[in-house]
Amino acid sequence: MASYRDSLREEEFQNWIKAALALKITQEGLQIFVEEVLTCVHQDIYSNVRTSKGLPLGATCAHCFTENVLNCPTRGICTSKKNCKFHNGPSKQYVPCPNGICEGVRDEIVQHHRFSGPSWKNTNADKWSTIPWEIAKCFFPPDGYKTVSSIKDSDFNGVISVMMNCEDFQNKLSFIVATQANLLTEVRDIGRRIRHSGDQRVKDRELVDFLVKLRTLLEDKTELANRPEALHAVEQLKKLQTDDFKISAENEGELLKEGLRLRLANHYRTTLADMPISPILGEKNAKFRKFYVAPKIVEKDFRKIGKIDNKESGQKIAKFSDVFLKEVQLLRNVFLVGEPGNGKSTFSVMCALDWTYQYLPAEENFCIKTSFADPEFFKEFAFLFHVTLRDSGKSCDLAEMIKDQLIRKIYHERDADDGYRLLQTVLESETCLIIADGLDEWTHPENVNCTCNTEEKVIPFRNSANKATLLTTTRPWRLSRFRVQASKIDKYLEIEGAADTEQLVENIINILNEGNKDERTPEAFMKMVSAKDLEGLMSAPISITQLVCLWFEGKSLTDSKCDIYAGVINMLSCRLSCMQKGNNIPEIELPSVLKEHECFVQNPMVYLALAKLAYTTLYSECRDSSVVFSNETVNALLSREQVEFALKSGLLTEKKSNSLIKRSSHFSFFHKTLQEFLAALHLCLNENDFSQLSNKYEQDNKENILGDVSQTFIFICGMKPELGVQMSSWINSSRPPYQLSIDHEEVEPLQTLILYGHREARANNCGDIPLYLAHFQIDSNEDVVVLKKLMMINKERIQSLYIHRCNDQINGEELQGLITSSSDSLIVVILWSRDGQYDLSQCHRLEYLDIGNDNTTRVQVDPTNITTCHLVSVSSNVEMYIFRFFKHDQRWSKLKCVMLESVKNVQLLVDILPSLPQLQSLQIQDTDLGELHLLPPASITDIRLHIVTMTAEAVRILIETMKKIPHPITCDMWLCTVEPAREMEDIREHMDSSPSFKILRFDNTSGWFYFKFYRSILGHNIVQLQTDDFKISGENEREISKEDLRLRLANYYQTTLADMLVFPILGEKNAKLRKFYVAPKIVEKDHRNIGKIDNKESGQNIAKFSDVFLKEDQLLRNVFLVGEPGNGKSTFSIMCALDWTHQYLPGEENVGIKTSFADPDFFKEFAFLFHVTLRDSGKTCDLAQMIKDQLIRKIYHEKDADDGYRLLQTVLETETCLIIADGLDEWTHPENVNCTCKTEEKVTPFRSWANKATLLTTTRPWRMSQFRVQDSKIDKYLEIEGAADTEQLVENIINILNGGNEDERTTWAFMKMASEKDLEGLLTAPISITQLVCLWFEGKSLTNSKCDIYAGVINMLSCRLSDMQSGHKIPKIELPSVLKEHECFMRNPMVYLALAKLAYTTLFSECRDSSVVFSNKTVNALLSREQVEFALKSGLVTEKKSNSLIKRSSHFSFFHKTLQEFLAALHLCLNENDYSQLSNKYEQDNKQNILEDVSQTFIFVCGMKPELGVQMSSWINSSRPPYQPSLDYTEDTLLQDLILSGHREARANNYGDIPLYLAHFWIANNHGDIPLSLSHFWIDSFKDVVVLKKLMMINKEHIQSLVIEERNDQINEGELQEVISSSSDSLKSVSLWDHDGQYDLSQCHRLEHLLIAGYNTTRVQVDPTNITCYLKTVSSNVEMYIFRFFKHDQRWSKLQHVDLLRVKNVQLLVDTLPSLPQLQRLDIWYTDLGELHLLPPASITDITLGNVTMTAEAVRSLIETMKNIPHTITCYMLDCMVKPASEMKDIREHMDSSPSFEVLGFHNTSERLYFIFTKM
Repeated sequence: MASYRDSLREEEFQNWIKAALALKITQEGLQIFVEEVLTCVHQDIYSNVRTSKGLPLGATCAHCFTENVLNCPTRGICTSKKNCKFHNGPSKQYVPCPNGICEGVRDEIVQHHRFSGPSWKNTNADKWSTIPWEIAKCFFPPDGYKTVSSIKDSDFNGVISVMMNCEDFQNKLSFIVATQANLLTEVRDIGRRIRHSGDQRVKDRELVDFLVKLRTLLEDKTELANRPEALHAVEQLKKLQTDDFKISAENEGELLKEGLRLRLANHYRTTLADMPISPILGEKNAKFRKFYVAPKIVEKDFRKIGKIDNKESGQKIAKFSDVFLKEVQLLRNVFLVGEPGNGKSTFSVMCALDWTYQYLPAEENFCIKTSFADPEFFKEFAFLFHVTLRDSGKSCDLAEMIKDQLIRKIYHERDADDGYRLLQTVLESETCLIIADGLDEWTHPENVNCTCNTEEKVIPFRNSANKATLLTTTRPWRLSRFRVQASKIDKYLEIEGAADTEQLVENIINILNEGNKDERTPEAFMKMVSAKDLEGLMSAPISITQLVCLWFEGKSLTDSKCDIYAGVINMLSCRLSCMQKGNNIPEIELPSVLKEHECFVQNPMVYLALAKLAYTTLYSECRDSSVVFSNETVNALLSREQVEFALKSGLLTEKKSNSLIKRSSHFSFFHKTLQEFLAALHLCLNENDFSQLSNKYEQDNKENILGDVSQTFIFICGMKPELGVQMSSWINSSRPPYQLSIDHEEVEPLQTLILYGHREARANNCGDIPLYLAHFQIDSNEDVVVLKKLMMINKERIQSLYIHRCNDQINGEELQGLITSSSDSLIVVILWSRDGQYDLSQCHRLEYLDIGNDNTTRVQVDPTNITTCHLVSVSSNVEMYIFRFFKHDQRWSKLKCVMLESVKNVQLLVDILPSLPQLQSLQIQDTDLGELHLLPPASITDIRLHIVTMTAEAVRILIETMKKIPHPITCDMWLCTVEPAREMEDIREHMDSSPSFKILRFDNTSGWFYFKFYRSILGHNIVQLQTDDFKISGENEREISKEDLRLRLANYYQTTLADMLVFPILGEKNAKLRKFYVAPKIVEKDHRNIGKIDNKESGQNIAKFSDVFLKEDQLLRNVFLVGEPGNGKSTFSIMCALDWTHQYLPGEENVGIKTSFADPDFFKEFAFLFHVTLRDSGKTCDLAQMIKDQLIRKIYHEKDADDGYRLLQTVLETETCLIIADGLDEWTHPENVNCTCKTEEKVTPFRSWANKATLLTTTRPWRMSQFRVQDSKIDKYLEIEGAADTEQLVENIINILNGGNEDERTTWAFMKMASEKDLEGLLTAPISITQLVCLWFEGKSLTNSKCDIYAGVINMLSCRLSDMQSGHKIPKIELPSVLKEHECFMRNPMVYLALAKLAYTTLFSECRDSSVVFSNKTVNALLSREQVEFALKSGLVTEKKSNSLIKRSSHFSFFHKTLQEFLAALHLCLNENDYSQLSNKYEQDNKQNILEDVSQTFIFVCGMKPELGVQMSSWINSSRPPYQPSLDYTEDTLLQDLILSGHREARANNYGDIPLYLAHFWIANNHGDIPLSLSHFWIDSFKDVVVLKKLMMINKEHIQSLVIEERNDQINEGELQEVISSSSDSLKSVSLWDHDGQYDLSQCHRLEHLLIAGYNTTRVQVDPTNITCYLKTVSSNVEMYIFRFFKHDQRWSKLQHVDLLRVKNVQLLVDTLPSLPQLQRLDIWYTDLGELHLLPPASITDITLGNVTMTAEAVRSLIETMKNIPHTITCYMLDCMVKPASEMKDIREHMDSSPSFEVLGFHNTSERLYFIFTKM
């Protein structure tokens, strides 16, 4: 099936493109003609006015605005006679022109307009006299052209409309324009046909007709036929019709984007522009703009929402730019929050429609101003995507939602996938707006494979590459219950309904009046609202609309929500009376409010069925189908007739989804509030369901009760108050136990809900129902009367009581009565500015007391359970009473937190502080301590002194008091005054020298002290350990637990890590690791430079552990240790763990060998060290879980493991820890786990932000290359390059092997053998050194073949089990030659072939996280019991019995991954069908991982079956992504190194130079000087060049990229030219660094990237068609040749980037620059321009001048050139010399005063200039 991209080449689509181009050509042919006519119209108008008014020739006026010129009302622009939105201020009223001109001009414009209806909203009258275009805009369509600044900025529709609307064109055309149908209307219709084409197809016959009509217009004989621009357009149209039209590659992407744009615009116009005024009047469909009124929106600080002291009214939003911008920058996340029906959805629809007007012409003119003042703002967005979250299906991804709701609807099914790919490109590269409507109707779907963590599941996911602005609409409860991270809210807006309620009423009534004889008036409606006291229901547009419609139909209205929604249902239903009558109407006791509505009485069963549907779906266990539900759900609860009725009435809506996610129909109620009303009805009639509902929430979802049932509760209060009372009790009980907070965010929504329920009950004549409310917050006069009643109703169960003022409404006596009645329940009392005296002494459960201000003169309390006490500026009497209680009443023993402000009884406070044995937090503010000293009790942990005055001596005594307390304490002195201040420096120095304190901040620059310090427990001596009656105090218990954990870890590491096998082939040779370990060679490198061609970094040697973990004396957070297999990563990580243990466990041996870095004591920095191996991580991605699984469960008894894990979490958050995660390359993020990791976070294991530990991660380099870790997650990048002293390692191993042997071997003998056999290349990695020594020790012959070495390892492991080797019948199998030299493979090959199949099956398993560690199920499926036993006893396979709760069974692994890769290679060599399946699998699913996954296997295959190696090399080459020109050759070097290694392995096994594929060559001068951590194959640069030269000749016909750096000795000019000529059809990149000779690349037509560096290359010929060019200090000849090509060869038209170093032909460069029409980036370095000026072309966007010498005049010229270019340009002048330098100051001042430029950086000296600026 053809893709959408292929459809671009279909004939009918090509026709559509031709037609669109024809419109553009025609528009260009008409522009000058139209502009000249309009200029004449301007002159005629002013000439006529001056003549008629008797004014002088030059008379003008520039003072009158459009509002001053037009009378009110003026058709088409004024909104209302009474309250006009156009003439909306004193300065915007009609005023006669003071110069007597503007009215005349206005009347002339009307006279010149064919239909006497100028588009006044387009024009600015104050510019009429000076700018002819402002008058011209009066003849354009009324919408979408206000900001059009010239005829060139207009569109085809605008140009034709001007010719139709302006009478003056009649004399310029041969046909009559005034007739209904004429040539202009026909060509206008052509434009509409092309713009509105849904499928973007035009038939051949249509195209011919279009072109004929357009040519006919351009050839009109009156005038156009004689105009050269029109004749030129005619010629272009003829050529367009006859040419074989092709879409160029560079235009294809733009065409696809334009197609998407038009499809979206048409979709929005089709689906959103028309809508019912209200579902109750479905037949009254109207243009959305006819009744829409701009909303009232205010911006608020979301951080203050719900705060008790928040009086913020918000900043009004008047423009769309106010919604989406902040300081001229587009925001990323905007939230629009409002109650149901307030207009969130309609506003989002309005945004979508306003966006369409820049792409589709406005076809209607309405006399109502419907939107904000700047609809043209949407030109900021290239694309707008409008999705409704209720219809989001089973997805959490915004891009998937857009695909499902838009892409699949606007594209044919066959094109949808291409459309989705285009969508992803657009979201990442274009300025987009996404509108996600209805967050409150969406929940994150369950059981989906996504990367969202818990906090991210609050909102839909979007990829980090998606830079769009996102507008999310929601009800407020959603943000209250599910907190969005502050960083995800850039602007918080509240929508409060229509900005002009009366205008909305008028608009609706005008539409309803259409076709009615007896017109209704808005005044009559508003009078009725006032008479019935319904103003409270006039807040939300949806209720206004319902009220108007009900009133219009003659229905009686109340202020009961139940009555209104019942009325809505009745009106919807009465239109279907034929479906209403029921034969047998059962007797059902309906709520009273429903009996007033006929439909419920006539046939209640249909509504009861709908009510059950509403209840069942709304409270479905599957939350994401609560609002939008399936046809299966509907059909299960409604009969076919009931479904038909619900759909025809509009109560239900059905959508046929063409989504691949949801193919069947899905349903929803027309509004969620209606669904909640019907659900409430169901509960009123089925109280058992309420019991079940409450039980369900109590068990599973208690925290969501308030958000889920609030609206339903309100309706229940109006229908069945007694059930409302039950519900209020249940909702109150759902509130969590009171947690002290100043925000009271839990109290406010609960109280508001109860108030709503109370009002609804009263509106339905149920009186003051006794609703439960246990938490009161009263801080204003609003609702205080009702709240007072509710307090009296609940006076025996109030738990929290906050009252601020309200002394008149609730007097002291009444409040005391409430307190007394609730004495058994009150937990919190907050009294602010309350007059009187209050007795709380009977409130025995009181925990929180807060008194504010001195109005309250006395308070009595029972302090037994009070934990928190706040006294803020209270009276002296209250303060004294409470303080004395502190001192004398021992019941204050639970007091933990005291906050005091403006303390008056300071002496009393100082006296009582030591008497508070559990006080932990003390805060004192605005207080003068005088000469007194604070002596906090020993329990204190936190002290805050804000704006406190005290003596320096008091500070010293406080510090000494803290020093004696045996636990950590933080003290924060903020804006404090210390006398004398000079002594604070001495205090600071004393604390700096003390190990007991750490200063976090010290600042006294402002005259006040900011002093924050921390008292630690290091060095604190525990005394009285030998007392008779020893007891562990509460404060020491946790420290003892930590010490216990430390000792358990140390013992575990000593037991499991200290002893290890020298090598598995000699299992009996077990030794202490320290006996043979040698410190590694580790170097620090800049990870950002790894793989770069010009990276000469050798790295900084690491000599100490502190060099590993510290930077500038600060512990790092993320350290990566990278090295090839066997280089010693794992053993180094073990050594770290063992060195850490020595501070806690005594060393038991003195080995006498220097085995580690020089500072093992460094590990005292870490209180804890956790060592985990990632290959054993199980099905988890969380580091804490791994530690729990691998360590906690092993060092604690099973019953104590959970406590140990809780202690671990505390330790990770509070202590200085080191985590070692060994083997990142052997770990992949597990699939199908419920985790919170985003895609980019799945590269490394997850750790909580609270985990502050240092993390050392070890890995192979390919892992870092293929799965890039974010720069911010790499604090230090280290490479381990093997043993620092190879001979010492050999000596250590031989000493261990010699133990007990009579004939000792020597290190010298081994090194001599290695030299004779040319095996030095295999002495790089400790693992290969160990293998070689052990094999040599056992008398085995050695080669430099890896296959032979690993076969020898297997043979040695196996020969010790000879009794298990013999097979009765040995099948004939043609093994690779290298294996035939090893006895084990010949005696019984079947066991190794079974192991080879196991290695292949697991290594390339589809479940990547079980590729290295696999289950016993996998082993048993592939090996017999005997083979398993053999593999385990030989050591080829290891088994671990896991006591993990995650993985209870055994798990297996090969003893080293490289052995597994060797055996997998053996399997592939003997089973080529499996190789075909493997390659197909990767091609389909995982192509990007081929290189990393198969590299080692490929090398072994080359040594065993070279012909298969050749196949694999071709496959691996094909996996490389399409070439992208770059200076980072990481991908190429990895590939080239791998091919070289495969070539070496084949030669080592006597296969010669096998013809491996390689398409990307990088031949550098000296690979030893280029430290590529990702390349472990560069051993001998000269040998590599010889091999690469051979490989180049083998691959010379398909080389794609070629980098040659100084290689004339090995690759001469002729050889290189031959390679270039042979690869001319494939070469895309050529880089020649200092290479001698002349080179012809003129036949390389696909060349995209050319780099020439150095003088050695004397001539280059190129085909410049597709090139980006870099010239770095090249010869004059080469430079001149290229520059002349720039100037004269039009094929350079695609050149976008030029990078030049040390230019010689400066004049030629200056001459050629203007000849490069697509040049965007120009870089010039180390060049003297002399007196010449740079004149870059108009396409330029980026200029960099580094160390360039030029004149100040040249700088001015460059700036002026940039100024004339109509897009943004950035210029960097770095270290430049400008002559004379003094003039740069004037240039800078000139630019500062220009609105066209922004200076980003400026530093000018006599020597050098740094100058960065942007032309905007």
